[in-house]
Amino acid sequence: MQVLKILAFAVSVYSFLCFIRIFITWIPGLAVSKFAWYLSRICDPFLNLFRRFSFLRLGALDFSPAVAICVLSAAATILANISATSHVTIGGILSMIISLIWSVTASIIFFLVLLIVIRLVVILITNDYGSTNSIWGQLDRILSSLIYSLTGIFSKNTMPYKKALILSAVTLAAIYIIGKILIGIVCTLLMALPF
Repeated sequence: MQVLKILAFAVSVYSFLCFIRIFITWIPGLAVSKFAWYLSRICDPFLNLFRRFSFLRLGALDFSPAVAICVLSAAATILANISATSHVTIGGILSMIISLIWSVTASIIFFLVLLIVIRLVVILITNDYGSTNSIWGQLDRILSSLIYSLTGIFSKNTMPYKKALILSAVTLAAIYIIGKILIGIVCTLLMALPF
């Protein structure tokens, strides 16, 4: 069990290094520093594994770094929990994995709902649908593919943008609530397994 504690600590440290690597890419001065170069050699091979998944990108938004960090956090949590108890079950491990995966998914859903609600509020208050070069126009380009994919489930016709935003926000909120309930039930059942 001591080995698992060491592994959990090592994974946590690596997760922190990856977080620093992601953070400094947002700072132009640090992004080209020697420190950043060393971090890229350590962290990029792992981070690049997740950049291959196109479904983690939504327009200009790239969720792959966040997912990569969450996977490392999940691994560290699982290793720490296993090392802390002498009674380990497959059901317990599966429950932890599923709950952590849902935690990542729920965070992304919440973030998208927040963006949609902010955009909707701006439209309702100012009736500003955003020019191409404005921040709202850029946000529309990011959201449009998701919004019309969701609304396409309910109607084959293209909806007015405001209506599409409302329907998308409601749909994602429903997915969030239903998903939370179902994941809770599944995890409870898995934890009850004797093996």
